Amino acid sequence: MTPIPIFENHVFISYAHFDNEHAPEVGTGWIDGLHEGLERRLKQLQGETVKIWRDPKLGGNDDFNNMIKSELAKTALLVSVLTPRYLKSKSCMEELEGFIEVANQNRNLQIGNKYRIFKAVKTPVPLPEQPAKFQEMLGCEFYVILDPATNRFREYDYVIGPNSDRDKRFWEKVEDLAQEINGLLKEIANKKEVQPSGATIYLAETTLDLTQEREKVRRELQQNGHIVLPDKPLPTKGQALQDTVREYLAQSKLSIHMIGEFYDTIVGLQQKLAAERGNEFGFSQLTWLPPGLQPLDQYQQQFISDLKNRFSSKNGSELLETKLEDLKTIIEGKLNSTPQPAASVEIVDDEPFIYLMCDKSDQEAVKPLYNHLVWDEGFKVKLSLTEGDSSTIRQDRKDNLLRCDGVIIFFGNIGDQWWSTQLDELRKVRGYGRTKPLSRAVYLAAPRTDEKDLLESNDPLIIKGFDSFKPESLAEFIGRVRPAKGGQQ
Repeated sequence: MTPIPIFENHVFISYAHFDNEHAPEVGTGWIDGLHEGLERRLKQLQGETVKIWRDPKLGGNDDFNNMIKSELAKTALLVSVLTPRYLKSKSCMEELEGFIEVANQNRNLQIGNKYRIFKAVKTPVPLPEQPAKFQEMLGCEFYVILDPATNRFREYDYVIGPNSDRDKRFWEKVEDLAQEINGLLKEIANKKEVQPSGATIYLAETTLDLTQEREKVRRELQQNGHIVLPDKPLPTKGQALQDTVREYLAQSKLSIHMIGEFYDTIVGLQQKLAAERGNEFGFSQLTWLPPGLQPLDQYQQQFISDLKNRFSSKNGSELLETKLEDLKTIIEGKLNSTPQPAASVEIVDDEPFIYLMCDKSDQEAVKPLYNHLVWDEGFKVKLSLTEGDSSTIRQDRKDNLLRCDGVIIFFGNIGDQWWSTQLDELRKVRGYGRTKPLSRAVYLAAPRTDEKDLLESNDPLIIKGFDSFKPESLAEFIGRVRPAKGGQQ
């Protein structure tokens, strides 16, 4: 590869030699695995050979020599493998300080808003104990916290076993680091900052139980050319934290909030500050709860209850309980769509419009009810969409809940999870921007179960039709629908 302008070396890996020690039967160390992975992947990303180097001879306490300092001056990027030993190593600190010194002399420690230093955290080190420059950077963390109360953690394993089995998480982090390095090398080679092609997104910090899910979302967003904030560690408390989050949110088109099992004040604060932007045109907020989420403490139970009860939006913000893959599809759909100001939906049909929410497995059983509404009562009836990608189905459901005069959930053969999801949609309809009341009913069809027998409610109206369909069972619901023509004001 043609040398990058000014620099002869592309990447220098700075590390403590203790951290590359390995068992004799393994043959290679952790640093060896990182080096090999980065070299191979960067060659593929750049399309040509990339020169990555490190000093294999210096011991942890050896003197920092002029040769190393000279090489650092000719190096584009520094990857520091952060560990407790790294901080205690005189030569490692001299490598870091030497790189910063040379870069500052040339006024190019940063390219745009990106440092030419990458922090690869092999072993957790508290942020206040890290060098000052590191405290301004997000790290690429090669470990997972197992227990926040005791700070127990597990480092990702670099070893590829005899059956080609390996810790996927280690190699995903190598991929993340390689992509970051590749992007900055291209900026340096072009002598100008490469402008991302996508949007700016605030991906809120979350709790430890959702760390892996957040990483997957962040990785996919960045691979699609989006800018993901925060790009530096957040302040831990006080006005500085609020000001920083507000500043990031002000730059963002979308904020994403992933809600986990236990309560965290910073998670709650980010949610609150994003909600401050309200129904502002050009900004929306996605709040995601994993399906079947079970809060582990009473504070989180209350937090989630408040989210569901107070959720409201006219700018496309949504409260979601769906699979992670569906969340990623919804995010990309949001980012690829052109935002439109909230507008009233005008219903021009004379007959009332009934939205009938029914799973595909119940479409045979729902026919008598459907035909009665259409032919005997003269309603316009729309069945819920059951085929297509999840984003299309959700948008169709949202549009119909905004437009309809009445909605019926047909609860027959389908399981409790489907029923619970549809009921949640009814709760969120005001948050979608609907202002007029909605006549709501749940039609309980065969098979009869103990749970169905227990259901009693006036809103939504519970209609029990376990035996053959009886038109008179819909009389009260129909009486509510006819005066309620129209959905949004």
